[in-house]
Amino acid sequence: MQFYQLQKNNPYKLPDDIYMQAIYAVRGYDRMKKQISEIPHESATTFSTYTDSAITATPEDPTADQCRFYYGHGSTPGNPTEEKAMRIEALSKRCEAIEQALTMIPSEYRRGVMTSVLERGSFQPYNAHPNTYSRWRCRFLWYVANNLSMI
Repeated sequence: MQFYQLQKNNPYKLPDDIYMQAIYAVRGYDRMKKQISEIPHESATTFSTYTDSAITATPEDPTADQCRFYYGHGSTPGNPTEEKAMRIEALSKRCEAIEQALTMIPSEYRRGVMTSVLERGSFQPYNAHPNTYSRWRCRFLWYVANNLSMI
């Protein structure tokens, strides 16, 4: 089933590209939460094994390639701790934007709206008409796009 936006009397209508970006941001929510929990446990051996050779390597030395790997293509060393923190912060902001958008939806529709986006519309609601879920899904995706500064 395709995701169609309501065309008439819809103040929450998004451009098609932003609408799809919001859908895929929501679909990646579980993956982002999992990545946030895994990032602090990543091993830093990739960076720490090259630290000593990076400091003492010369261009003629066979460890110069390792030096280039550790330093990247610039002249300053990398900072793996800072990179982890920046990745966690970026993913946390995206997850928080989705969670804030979900709080704008009435509690009786939250599960159905989230499931309809995650499972590509295969959710069949029992406590409301499908058009009700369609309207709340559209609002939810508008809130997600707004919170992620897409609009």
